[in-house]
Amino acid sequence: MKIRAVLGAGIGTMALVIIVLLTVLWPRRQNDESGQEEPVREITVISSYEVPAHQEALKKIAENYEAQQDGISVVIEFVSKESFREEVCLRVEREEDIDLVICDRMMMPALIDMNLLQEINITEPVRNKMNYQKMWASTLSNGRYYGVPLTCDPYVLFYRRDILESWEVPETWEELLDTGTGLRQMGRYSMGFPAKRTEEAAEFFLLMLYSMGGNLYSLDGDAGLGAMDTISEMWNRGLLPDNIINLSDKDLAGMFANGNLTMMVNRLSMGKVIRNAGTTLDVGIAQVPEDTAGSRFIMGDNVGLAKDAVPEALEFLRYLCTPEISVQLAETMGTYPVYTNADYEPEATSWCGTQSLEPLFLAENRMIEPHGSWYQISREISDGLLLLLEGNTDSSSVAEQMQDQIRVAIMEE
Repeated sequence: MKIRAVLGAGIGTMALVIIVLLTVLWPRRQNDESGQEEPVREITVISSYEVPAHQEALKKIAENYEAQQDGISVVIEFVSKESFREEVCLRVEREEDIDLVICDRMMMPALIDMNLLQEINITEPVRNKMNYQKMWASTLSNGRYYGVPLTCDPYVLFYRRDILESWEVPETWEELLDTGTGLRQMGRYSMGFPAKRTEEAAEFFLLMLYSMGGNLYSLDGDAGLGAMDTISEMWNRGLLPDNIINLSDKDLAGMFANGNLTMMVNRLSMGKVIRNAGTTLDVGIAQVPEDTAGSRFIMGDNVGLAKDAVPEALEFLRYLCTPEISVQLAETMGTYPVYTNADYEPEATSWCGTQSLEPLFLAENRMIEPHGSWYQISREISDGLLLLLEGNTDSSSVAEQMQDQIRVAIMEE
């Protein structure tokens, strides 16, 4: 009997211990397992940023967002502008992850036409907080929004103030030619513009065309011929680098930072490349020369939601477009914010000590009309400019051929 009593007491004690252990440890185990099993929700972003400072700015914002959101991971992949459209198409075809795309505003209409992006509900309050209302046009198709403007990165004229101190900063294209010719006689390459990529060369030509009062439907008119003749003169007078067709926006900025150019027309954000090069040059910034119709053209990047994006991607898109993040992007990338708080005030001076152009762009700006056939349009313009630079034909012949091809491209949109 005693043995049975002892065994019974022992078994009871062991049972009590087991119950206590299960009571204490089982919930903890369940919590541990539930924590381990909770999946990390990944948001994949494809961006066309190529400048390291711009890439780091976007990465930093993504890291801050991850720190605020439990179980969210933002993966950013950077793709060159030349292969951006092809890369997006391939990913969609292979059913690979892609949630957000960040690209130049001129590229987005083509992505929309290819049915790669999904509609985004943009409310009137959201539309109204935009500093540059015209930028919405590149996100629209048939009255529906498929993207949101992210940065304002206009073309400006960078120049060496120490060299131009005895000259007037050119305000018209004719003055630019005259100043450049004088500088060339001093043995300097006077100016440059990005021409390596078809889109860059086309954008520069369109800046000149529109500032002369033309558009894509008047390439063979006075404005179109005037723009082509001006570029031909730049080349014939030796004002441009011999290898200009091999210079991207970043290449050109590096050449300027090294003191090999006196003036360049380039994106505002390329000032970041100049600064990061550690240059000691006395640099100034002015608006692009104009003719009869103004030259404050707003450019920049949009962010769009991919067709099969995960639900969490829309929240990250909204985060990117808050006034606080917009100002942060502008400060780190050297652009202008597209959304601002009511108490935001543009800086009185730019990084190079000149009067900021931002208030001028806010007060008055223009836009090159977006087209779904932009890739074909830019290719036709770039090919035409190459013919001019090679001296194989005259402006009239190039303009006529260019106009016919572009008219067809627009009609087929």
